[in-house]
Amino acid sequence: MFAKGRCRAENVGRLTEGDWVVGSGAVVECDGDSRCGIGAGTTLYGGARIRATGGAVVTIGRDTGIGDGGARITAAGDGEIRIGDGVRISGGAEVIGPGLLGAGSQVRGPVSARSIDLAAGRPYTHPDPDHRGAVLKGFGRAHGIRLGTGEVLNGTGDFATAPVQRQRHYHPDAPHLPELPCS
Repeated sequence: MFAKGRCRAENVGRLTEGDWVVGSGAVVECDGDSRCGIGAGTTLYGGARIRATGGAVVTIGRDTGIGDGGARITAAGDGEIRIGDGVRISGGAEVIGPGLLGAGSQVRGPVSARSIDLAAGRPYTHPDPDHRGAVLKGFGRAHGIRLGTGEVLNGTGDFATAPVQRQRHYHPDAPHLPELPCS
């Protein structure tokens, strides 16, 4: 069952309050030296676990979905994690700081991602995949990965050897739309 509205948590340091949806079993841990901010409209599914310790900062944008099928976000010390609007982290994904996940980007599947930089773009629902945020998916360890708008990395164990592809590769019949600035 989901509880909608403001989330109260004991001993969480500075947790930005806002209107977001928290699933049963979702956990947000933010010690007294750390900061966690969660944007309006964000859903933390039952499998979500967010942890900031030792002065770390975790910032999550608006309308983001975390934990459908499980997800962990962990930042410690100077390991800041910034997650933009409309991001999806699901399917057992783990994001370890530092990291930047731009608006519309995705981390999907049992991926352990550390020090990643995923470019912002349109949300996954946008009809032209060339304009969508970057996608990291598959399974295995991904360290130091940097992807551009419209790019996808589908790893099968070792992401360092996987080829970066355009998302259009997976959606060849999608329309080609003119590039417009993100709003």
